[in-house]
Amino acid sequence: MVYLGALAALSVSTLYGFLILRSLDREKDIFFLESLGISYGIGLGLVSLVMTFMALAGLRYSVFSILTAALFLPLILFFITPRTGIKSPCLPDKFKPLEILFLGFISWEVIYAFFRCLIKPIESYDAVAHWAFKAKAIYLFGGLPLDIFRRPIPADLIFTADYPWLLPFSEAYIYNFLNSFNDFASKIIIPLFFLFCIALFYRLLKRQGLSRLHSLIFTFFLASIPQFNNYATIGYADLVLGFYYSFSFIYLYLWFKNGPRIFLLVSGIFAALAVYTKCEGMPLLLVNFLVFLMFIFFGKSYKKREDVKNFFLYLSIVVALLIPALALKWITSAGLENHTVNALAFSNFQLSNIKRIPMILYSYQKQFFGIKRWNILWIIFFGTALCRFRKLLEGDKKYLTIGISLIFAGYTAVFILSPGPQEDLRTVSRLFLHFLPLIVFFVAEFLIPDRMKTDRKT
Repeated sequence: MVYLGALAALSVSTLYGFLILRSLDREKDIFFLESLGISYGIGLGLVSLVMTFMALAGLRYSVFSILTAALFLPLILFFITPRTGIKSPCLPDKFKPLEILFLGFISWEVIYAFFRCLIKPIESYDAVAHWAFKAKAIYLFGGLPLDIFRRPIPADLIFTADYPWLLPFSEAYIYNFLNSFNDFASKIIIPLFFLFCIALFYRLLKRQGLSRLHSLIFTFFLASIPQFNNYATIGYADLVLGFYYSFSFIYLYLWFKNGPRIFLLVSGIFAALAVYTKCEGMPLLLVNFLVFLMFIFFGKSYKKREDVKNFFLYLSIVVALLIPALALKWITSAGLENHTVNALAFSNFQLSNIKRIPMILYSYQKQFFGIKRWNILWIIFFGTALCRFRKLLEGDKKYLTIGISLIFAGYTAVFILSPGPQEDLRTVSRLFLHFLPLIVFFVAEFLIPDRMKTDRKT
């Protein structure tokens, strides 16, 4: 019954996300399968932002107060925007045997991930210490005291005070919905992100003109990566960040390729929610901004004025969503920084830190050849880059190449600046999850020749 209660809670938040998406998608450019994944992500983001405002206002949490406050924005948008809708699902052509086979493989990965997740409560160390512990405190307090990290705590209990609040708020929302905390129930959030990540990834490959068989093959390739589906089962936020950030970049890239305005809006919303999921979301957001500015610089001259306006629209969406989240983070954790890179790390930087690069590259290559965690993903990624070397900076595809290059450069800079690189390099395998769907998308985009893609983005 607790699982049904958790699913009911998440269904309500997804419905709220659907109402927002329906209001924003005036031209009905989002298809049914896409709308499910986008609505799930937007819905949990909306609930978390509402709980942020309530915390700043000193209000208590209850399922009634959370859902009533969260309904305000969808209703406003629903009544002030034209009633359009989501494109209805069309009946697919008959599946061929090979397509059925890969669909079965994907289904097995999803079912097995749910099974492995739900047979245990939240018990992994970081999942408890960084997110679930906070969610329980929020539920038991009936709200979020702004001095929560300045109250007496047991010895040796480590608070990661600067961690963003999206996942703890989402788990606390389920506790309030159930009127009890149950770590079996709240854990379902993560495998659902896994499921919707797979569904959305497949849909976007189809948008790029890949055949159904090719789309299913690359979707299975993503779903079967051990590091990816393992993190769907242990309650960490890294897969959640991978969902928000990867699709924020992919939708931005599709908008660069003359996609509809809704792609830009979804990208901005997801980019902001990535920051509200983990600290690493901030440097990843800067990558989106830099790539967007390069798009303006390299774009057609007669469109620059319009592109600049769209950039400020994108910036406005992100800033508007992040102001309350960053305000809450600053108030609760001022003076309690746990960042790997902070102002002190920048001030203590020395040129001798450059000598860390061989150590950093050695840690990277352990992942690139770590078949146990990644299958042969990274081998195929670099093989594809080498085989398509001349096309890496051609046309709109150059923004994928530039974006991924900036991500690697940014994380490398973090390790160069870090006061404890040996310890921080242990997290490399988790950091790569933050843009894993983007890597597989890159492989599909470059590996499948354009002549094998259709012009129909449906």
